Amino acid sequence: AWAPLIEAASDTLANLDRLSTMEGEPEPPVLVHNSLVPGTVRLGPSGALVVTGWEHAAGQPPSWELGEALSHWAVDPNGGVNEAGARALLAGYREVAGGLPPVSEAMFRGTATGLVNYVTGQVELALSTGDDHDGRTVAHLLTHLPDRAAFETLLAVARE
Repeated sequence: AWAPLIEAASDTLANLDRLSTMEGEPEPPVLVHNSLVPGTVRLGPSGALVVTGWEHAAGQPPSWELGEALSHWAVDPNGGVNEAGARALLAGYREVAGGLPPVSEAMFRGTATGLVNYVTGQVELALSTGDDHDGRTVAHLLTHLPDRAAFETLLAVARE
């Protein structure tokens, strides 16, 4: 039932895949959270932010984690970008880190790779189980993919 959605999303997935294979060396990895999404951040005592869910912490270029955080915090499910939210996240990063890591389209390589791999895994799961729930998950994923335009908008905000 969701086969037409794969066809409709094929250009977006191909563009994400091209982004994930960009040439050039990323900056050296540092220990990062690797899943800095709204569901892993809580408001703690005295209004301090508390980051939870460190089970995926590992080495990654700082720009990749920033790109992923921006895409999860400032891009809505329909691909719209909350530019004010992106500016606030970037300002907080600058304040704590003393500046931004390298800002380029390459900062979204990790996000693109992870997303394409996740979609592929969900498609394979739905095909192997035939489960309606898995099929609905795939349909939702395929109709709510961020595209290059969202990343380009985030990049423009980061370069301000």
